[in-house]
Amino acid sequence: MFVVRENKRIPGIHFIQFSGKPTDEELQVYLDSERERLSAGRGERNVTVLHLTEAWTAIQRKNMQELEKEVIARSWPMQLALAMVIPNRLVRGGITAYFWIAPAPYATKMVAAATDAYDFVASQLEEAGRAVPSRERYVAEAEAEWSGRVATPGVGWVPLGNKNAGTG
Repeated sequence: MFVVRENKRIPGIHFIQFSGKPTDEELQVYLDSERERLSAGRGERNVTVLHLTEAWTAIQRKNMQELEKEVIARSWPMQLALAMVIPNRLVRGGITAYFWIAPAPYATKMVAAATDAYDFVASQLEEAGRAVPSRERYVAEAEAEWSGRVATPGVGWVPLGNKNAGTG
């Protein structure tokens, strides 16, 4: 089951957590919803803190790279920076190498835990003239329970805990 949790309670910071290894169909639900969001032009300038808990297949990584190219082409000015939270050292190293080869047009940082990203996130917000939360507030939100949704092929997104999501 592929679960996406989000937290936008601190202005300028968008926490996202991908939990579980998605099937190709579940990932497609996510890709379609992100493309719809891009087309609608929704969003604000922010630093994204993206937490990945599982390694994905090569095809899934390629599909995400294609989406990232679309994001960069269509909305990268909205993205101030990206902190990727990857607990697995080997996977973190691989993604770091990817960004060396294909750098994003915004600052990136790979960390083992969301709380480790505070100094990076704070510096990016400050550089953009955005308010910087205290370390305590940042840590509280990074460690908080966030609302989630489940990618459900043929249905779309179902709120986590809904019987249609199979978590019932």
